[in-house]
Amino acid sequence: MTIAPELEDFTFRTWAGTCSRVPDRLYRPRNTEEVAAAITEAQQAEVRLRVTGLGRAWSEAACPAERGWSLSTARMNRVLEVDRTHHRIRVQAGIRIEDLALVLAQHGLALPNLPTSGEATLGGLFASGGHGLSPQHGGLGTTVRSVQVVDASARIRECSADDPEGRADLHSHFGALGALGIVTELSLAAVPAFGLEARTRRFPFEVGLSTLADAVSRFEYVRAMFWPYAPHLWRTTYERTTAPVRTGAPAGWIRTGLVGRDLRRLVAAWGTSFPEQLPRLASLAGRVGPLPPRCGARSDRLLLLPPEPIHRAMAYALPLEVLPEALSRLRAAIEGPRLPADAPVDVWFSPQESAPFAPAFGRATATIVVRASGALAGDVVFPAAHAALTPFAPRPHLGFLHAFDPSTLWPEALRTRVLEADPQHLFHNDFLERLLAA
Repeated sequence: MTIAPELEDFTFRTWAGTCSRVPDRLYRPRNTEEVAAAITEAQQAEVRLRVTGLGRAWSEAACPAERGWSLSTARMNRVLEVDRTHHRIRVQAGIRIEDLALVLAQHGLALPNLPTSGEATLGGLFASGGHGLSPQHGGLGTTVRSVQVVDASARIRECSADDPEGRADLHSHFGALGALGIVTELSLAAVPAFGLEARTRRFPFEVGLSTLADAVSRFEYVRAMFWPYAPHLWRTTYERTTAPVRTGAPAGWIRTGLVGRDLRRLVAAWGTSFPEQLPRLASLAGRVGPLPPRCGARSDRLLLLPPEPIHRAMAYALPLEVLPEALSRLRAAIEGPRLPADAPVDVWFSPQESAPFAPAFGRATATIVVRASGALAGDVVFPAAHAALTPFAPRPHLGFLHAFDPSTLWPEALRTRVLEADPQHLFHNDFLERLLAA
């Protein structure tokens, strides 16, 4: 089988403009067999082939290699099977999370946990170790029950959690950035659809920190958020509800998606022109919570965060027990020198994962997401945040920006696994080459 490359010009660009590249050739396959055909052609031409989704990451993880080819999953977005009896759904890797959640809801199903971005593809979030707001439910690595993958020899394989060998193989692909093969189809375990009631409270910052451990132990889903320079920490807890819920966007989605988004744009724009005013603006913006005090909705409407204005972001996963001290140090590192922080800081939670490439591998984690709307703000705030969080043994989410030496991030055993799976570096790009440097 052969597959024709696209003829039109194509530039891969991350949504925030943090990376762009023009590949020498572009493929847009529709199925697994066409992916295998593209891999075979890349082998014969001795060029690198990098799979890309919708570019919703900030790092260079999905950028095509220099003088390499690109394989886009944009046309691989179909729902292949919905099994309502056994609560399973099988889809292609290019489906957006928001579309997946909608299809599940139409069949009376839901995922027990969702990554926070509805606009990213399932395959991209699986490859980058995506998880959501739950300290009890694992990320996509636990929800996905099997994957179809095409390896560097163009061989099509099925990795299933139903047998021990397949389970280990499946877990190895979660968070591996596509370095072990191109995942084309995924089967996920769903649950009956459920509603959530979200309760959001504002605490004095230090008091809010002291409540997080209890909230994480008691609630199925938890989120924390604060603006630098604001004296408050916002905490949202979510509980299942049997009360009727709206199927549309809740008031909080509209509030954060419209009012919150516009507020962030205003703070960033004003702060660019008048940086000395940023602390005061951020303090005022911090009075707006992520949700109203109480609201209910279908689970995916609350677990998927609303669309955000274009920004840059870094995300570090820390051991859960060090979170209060880490957040205090982060806040002091920004506010002490009065850095131009123009966006809120988020905290998400994840239980211990067994997938070796996952940021939460071997330990329960709190993921701290530091954002910056302006490049100047990021150039100043991100290094300070990195320095403040480094003492707490953080692991970066590799779809986000970070300031680590890449060659220190994957242990030797993981680097060896990648090199054995792809000895010719077919799926590599510049980003992976730096991760695999000895």
